[in-house]
Amino acid sequence: MRIRANFLVVGLVVGAGLAHGQVRDDHNGYWWLQQDRLSKLGWLMGFADGVEAQRDSVIAACLDQGSTEASTAAQRQSVVEVCNNNAWRNFFLPPKVTFRQVIDGIDHFYADDRNKSLGVDVAVLYVYMQRNGASQAVLDDYCRKARKKTIQDK
Repeated sequence: MRIRANFLVVGLVVGAGLAHGQVRDDHNGYWWLQQDRLSKLGWLMGFADGVEAQRDSVIAACLDQGSTEASTAAQRQSVVEVCNNNAWRNFFLPPKVTFRQVIDGIDHFYADDRNKSLGVDVAVLYVYMQRNGASQAVLDDYCRKARKKTIQDK
């Protein structure tokens, strides 16, 4: 009887943990603005590491695909240039600024109340695009599409 009770307790604890793990944690402007500077820095560093890993995966896949078709050194160099200029890889290109400047940019992004329901990933990519020289028209279009998607996902 005691063994069954122990298994029941373990089962309840594991079940509660799994159920909690499935709850979506909304990291949006409301969440971001409640964080202190150090928490923002930690989140941003983790995001940047993930983005860099994604960029590496994109270029590796591009190189793998292109290298099977390239037989000469010039063709291989051409593949490298095409992969380095891949639109998806460069979409996630971090600007040459400090984390502090990106954090300030995200804070500024969320100063607009219309952006507070958007995810922090959207805000980071907005700041990346802005710091990499995207036009205001491109940035406005990006925000409009992100807001529309956020409304549709609710």
